[in-house]
Amino acid sequence: MKKFSFKGGIHIHGSAAKKALTTNSQIIIPKDPEYLYLPLNQQLGKPSVPVVEVGDQVKAGQLLAIKDGGFSANIHSPISGVIEHIDFFINEPTGQLSKSIVIKNDFSNQEVEYISRSTEDAMKLTAKNIVDIMEESGLVGLGGATFPTPIKYLGDKKCSAVILNGIECEPYNTADYAIMKNHCKEVIRGLKYMLIASGAPKGYICIEDNKMDVYETFRQTLSGDTDIQVALFKEKYPQGAEKQLVSALLNQEVTYGGLPIDIGVIVNNVGTAKALCDAVELGKPLTHHYLTITGNVKSPSNYYVPIGILFKDLIDDEDFDKNNVLLAGGLMMGKTMYTEMTPVTKGINAIILLEDLPKVGPELQCVRCSSCIDNCPAFLSPTNLAQLVKNNKYDTLNEYGIVACIECGTCSYVCPSHIPLLDYIRHGKLELRRR
Repeated sequence: MKKFSFKGGIHIHGSAAKKALTTNSQIIIPKDPEYLYLPLNQQLGKPSVPVVEVGDQVKAGQLLAIKDGGFSANIHSPISGVIEHIDFFINEPTGQLSKSIVIKNDFSNQEVEYISRSTEDAMKLTAKNIVDIMEESGLVGLGGATFPTPIKYLGDKKCSAVILNGIECEPYNTADYAIMKNHCKEVIRGLKYMLIASGAPKGYICIEDNKMDVYETFRQTLSGDTDIQVALFKEKYPQGAEKQLVSALLNQEVTYGGLPIDIGVIVNNVGTAKALCDAVELGKPLTHHYLTITGNVKSPSNYYVPIGILFKDLIDDEDFDKNNVLLAGGLMMGKTMYTEMTPVTKGINAIILLEDLPKVGPELQCVRCSSCIDNCPAFLSPTNLAQLVKNNKYDTLNEYGIVACIECGTCSYVCPSHIPLLDYIRHGKLELRRR
């Protein structure tokens, strides 16, 4: 049995035990809270523009904010209620204030009238029909990047393959696993709609070998299907990174500064495929999504939550009180939050609580061991980038390819001198954006 992999990367100690906390958990649907907070900038690109006003009564599924140009996304209401505020509130992951729409729940559960269609009718839709549905439903990448999905399917570049990313290599995260385990057929149909939208003749579903049960389920379900192949990957971090996935699967490299479509490939997350299936067949926009709540908590599990729900409405006070670290996202690439008054956005796929972060020694001098270079999946020199940042040589960072860094944290993980290489690189990127 062939297993794909890429050059570089690491095996994270204790990853299997961390995933096991939620692997067999039931998907929990929490009770709707009194308030939802929906930031307008929860997608990559421009913030959405409100089409409602304070005092408006809204229904679940109703459009709240429209995309601002092509590189943006629509936002819809997950609940029925009244628009109580359109103002600045805390947003993830920066902790900065972000203009948000605040809805007070009226608990009447009124919904807009969704336009549903049978699978047979859905398969007759044109590429334009499906891209229009992507746009209308506010679909973005649900692997964490929140890249507006329809943009990948627009333009005149020919697409030869659509790849579904079901790798989920972060140590604690299992939300994608839960989607694949419970919604195999919907994920497959979502991929088929992506194939129609792209005109690509081939689709791939990529799964790591630590998820053999879902791999076998997909393989058996797709038995006899010549359009879609299920590809098995060796467990390694960060195998789920887009360019590393393409390199491992197709033995093709996405050039520095380029996108997969430049070589005729589109990559989407399995959660995005499930959401597209819901939008096409049920007429439902993206108002809820799956995330993992885990770590040092009483009942780690996977959840299906309304976008805009606050962390505090998902986690017991007891769990907050006994922990000092609150992470939005994965252990490796997530960001530390300072308040539980943070809303879940389209890009948050995990909330992790820990008593403390892993202990590391004081930062020492680089010993020039090259571990960060040898393991960097983007083939960069993290130690050189860190030195440039330390010496305030920001104008030189682009020459060393800092933009190509995917911020996976591999360099910091392997550094024997405990140098927070990723922190330096992130600081360098921030300085470049300010200039």
